[in-house]
Amino acid sequence: MAFTSRPITVNESTAGLRTIMFAVFNTEDGTAKTDLSAATALIHTNGGSSTDSTNNFVHRSNGRYALELTQSEVNLAPYSHLTIGPANASGYYVCPAEVVITAAAVSADVISISGDSAAADNLEAAFDGTGYAGGTIKAQVNTVQINSAAVTGNGTSGNKWRG
Repeated sequence: MAFTSRPITVNESTAGLRTIMFAVFNTEDGTAKTDLSAATALIHTNGGSSTDSTNNFVHRSNGRYALELTQSEVNLAPYSHLTIGPANASGYYVCPAEVVITAAAVSADVISISGDSAAADNLEAAFDGTGYAGGTIKAQVNTVQINSAAVTGNGTSGNKWRG
């Protein structure tokens, strides 16, 4: 069993967004392990070789621990998989945490179209309800006309879908 953590963005600079959670249990009786200190984790990248984590994991509550990955530990190719497991575990078992490194968010702001910044502004205005050309031209859809339009043809001519 492994905990799957939320995705982390490539080269994430905000420490709190690089923190992952996982559980630790006693190997003898399966109870929550709550007294670990200065424990490191092994980080496996894409199922390959492992390295020790830079930071120690910290107990939060009832056997649940947090590990803050460093910015360099998440500076990987998009869609890389990290598996966090025990390093030198003795008497305890770390339930592995799996993390996917995702590509950075892409901005959807269009600054220009074919080098024309006014065209980008006009396109936005046409679709945000304010209209373009100073608000005098607004895109309209006549749903009454569409609903009352007759459908012609019997579907026997032209290309057909042959599922």
